[in-house]
Amino acid sequence: MRGFIKIGFLALVLLFSQNLAAQEQEEDVQENKSFLNYYSTELFQWSYDFWGGLYLNYQNQSSRTIFGLKESMQKPLALYDDSNQKFLSYKTKTLLGNIFFWSGYAVIFSSPFIMAYGNGDSDNYNSITMGALGSGLVFILVGSFLFTSGQENIFDAVNSYNKNKIAEYRN
Repeated sequence: MRGFIKIGFLALVLLFSQNLAAQEQEEDVQENKSFLNYYSTELFQWSYDFWGGLYLNYQNQSSRTIFGLKESMQKPLALYDDSNQKFLSYKTKTLLGNIFFWSGYAVIFSSPFIMAYGNGDSDNYNSITMGALGSGLVFILVGSFLFTSGQENIFDAVNSYNKNKIAEYRN
């Protein structure tokens, strides 16, 4: 019977000691709560929608990254040198990617009109139509690669900004 009481007492001590060890100091709890508040107001967060693509969230604002960012999101990214360089690269690649992508679509959609203008009789118009289709496809591919590269740069810029902002928070 005594062994049973000792084992029961030891089990209770282990149970309560684990609970005590798991509790945090009050100052750590306050620091964690203030960091969560800081996280929701001062740092960028990502979200993804299947139809809309990547969204960037900052201070209760949301912006799609496909055509650029809102002005209120551009200013914080320009605060730090490394995030600014990546952000400027994102802007350039996104602009060029969109230009190539939509120009390729315009060229592809113009090719039936080229064929209709030639009335389908001339081999020259067939060659021009096929050239327009091919060049439009190449433009679309180049635009897609540039745009994807720009998305990588905005992701790097946001990560760099968040790292710098957390380093400021710790100091």
